[in-house]
Amino acid sequence: MKIGWLKYIQMLFKGRDVVQEAVSQGQIIKNVHSKSSFKSTEFWAAVLTGLGAVTASAVGILPAEIGAIVGAASASLYALSRGLAKNGDDLGGVKPGVSTSELVVTVLASVGQLLAASAGVVKPETATILIALSNGAYAVSRGLAKGGTQPQQ
Repeated sequence: MKIGWLKYIQMLFKGRDVVQEAVSQGQIIKNVHSKSSFKSTEFWAAVLTGLGAVTASAVGILPAEIGAIVGAASASLYALSRGLAKNGDDLGGVKPGVSTSELVVTVLASVGQLLAASAGVVKPETATILIALSNGAYAVSRGLAKGGTQPQQ
């Protein structure tokens, strides 16, 4: 079967439209996957919960130990939620751990615990346990995030 030039040119234009649509859809998918977690409500809820707990402890509304526990719990739950969110995502665990918001929140919580312990606001034992729990939750979240990137066997 021989195709005339006009028909051939029409097919090229139609093919070009299909390719442009595919590229457009790919860009939409990329934008969804690459949304910065620093723009998410979960990130800001974790940060504000931690800051609220510190502030409430500083002004005497909450006992210091409770404020420390709330800060660590907030960081831990945020890290776990990000890990779970990335688990089913084929691109979820591709980002290096050092550039994730989960690490930022975990480090901030750990530094806060260290400062509170060194200032005598909370017992060093309590701070150590809370740091270990926060860092453990971060480690689990990274494992969950990387679970979505493993090839199916």
